[in-house]
Amino acid sequence: MNNTNKKNKFTSKDVSVIICTRNAEADIKKCLESVLKNKPGEILIVDGNSSDNTLNIVKQMNVRFISDNGKGLSYARKIGVERTKLPLIIFCGPDNILQSNFINNFILLKSKWKFDVASACTRVYSPKNFWDKGMDFRWQCNMGKPGKTDVPGTPNLYDRLIFNKVQFSAKDFGGADDTYLCEQLKKYKYKLGIVPITIYEKNNWSMTAIWNRFKFYGTGDSCFYNECKSNWTFYRKILSISHPLRQTFNYSIIAARQFKIYIILWLFFSMIARYYGWVTYSRDSIKNYSNY
Repeated sequence: MNNTNKKNKFTSKDVSVIICTRNAEADIKKCLESVLKNKPGEILIVDGNSSDNTLNIVKQMNVRFISDNGKGLSYARKIGVERTKLPLIIFCGPDNILQSNFINNFILLKSKWKFDVASACTRVYSPKNFWDKGMDFRWQCNMGKPGKTDVPGTPNLYDRLIFNKVQFSAKDFGGADDTYLCEQLKKYKYKLGIVPITIYEKNNWSMTAIWNRFKFYGTGDSCFYNECKSNWTFYRKILSISHPLRQTFNYSIIAARQFKIYIILWLFFSMIARYYGWVTYSRDSIKNYSNY
């Protein structure tokens, strides 16, 4: 058994919060304000050559930052681990909003549930429009119930010692950087799961923002498939290719049972964006797909 949770003795002061950004000026201030209120031991921004006002906002808030030199999200997380030092690591998205005492509660729940890597239940903050409601529904289906999971979502909480055995890839895996890492974690039989604490994403999503987000996920699907397919059986390849379709079908059944037919339209729109990202993916274009 490789569970790294011992008797809990950690607090937020023992946590390195790593936030990977790229052109996140619309979200980063609220995110950082919520993180600072949780009083972590250190905060590190890893920026992917932002061309907007992201870094000016970060500088004004007196938060340490480095650059990933445009090498992508997976590399950004890899060097984030290397440039921080505390025994626990939280990867936080630039659009995440942490509630008061979130980090301390996260640590306690990770220990209680005996997970080596823990993620939070995810919701959209006060959904206001069609795009918000669709994203919120998807999160409820995907990250809405505590328990074991194959791929923890952001934010996630790691014991630093894990990275003595596994690492994020230096290759650009797009939106599948955590999927690639979790393949390694499973080999060492680490326990991955969702704990009963909620993290909120921003609201006021637009059609363009949803399209770009799921297109980015599609680039990750393509990266992961092409990296691993030589070691996969034909059946495993079919599972990978069909994953967005199967997920959309399953979530659509749930929406229909709840008489939320409009959600089915949202689900198919996001699936099309995801497959579009897969088939149009290239190493040169991937960096234009997301703000991380």
